[in-house]
Amino acid sequence: MQELLAKDGTLSGLLFNRTFEVSPPFGGSQEEYEMLFKNAFDFIKLEKSDNSIAPRSNSELFFEFKKNGAVKVNLYEFEGITCSGCMNTVTEKFAAVKDVLNVSMNGNFTEVLIVSTIEIPLEELQKIVSYDDRYKIKKITQ
Repeated sequence: MQELLAKDGTLSGLLFNRTFEVSPPFGGSQEEYEMLFKNAFDFIKLEKSDNSIAPRSNSELFFEFKKNGAVKVNLYEFEGITCSGCMNTVTEKFAAVKDVLNVSMNGNFTEVLIVSTIEIPLEELQKIVSYDDRYKIKKITQ
């Protein structure tokens, strides 16, 4: 979404502020959303929604974010990870790269989102995970 917005564009809507035993729908918490979006967007609002419909009362957050045009947001396909421990190791290695601000991997370990102050060369990212020859990273082009 960050890439799709105009220079000073804003993004707003509702996010679930709860977890679900079966997904979709996908849930989360305010703390998770803050961690995920903190560098790609400037937060205008992220608060409990006051006008949710009755079945969702007290379980939604209203958000309004402004695009942070000073960062690069890149989404990559990732192959080879089979457990959360490996995911944590890989995301920590990417997060340690100079100029990387935030790293997030999806729940089935197939995509990784990297927010950075500069474009990190794909070759550098692949080299970081080359300790396991099962790990492959490929940029997803929009």
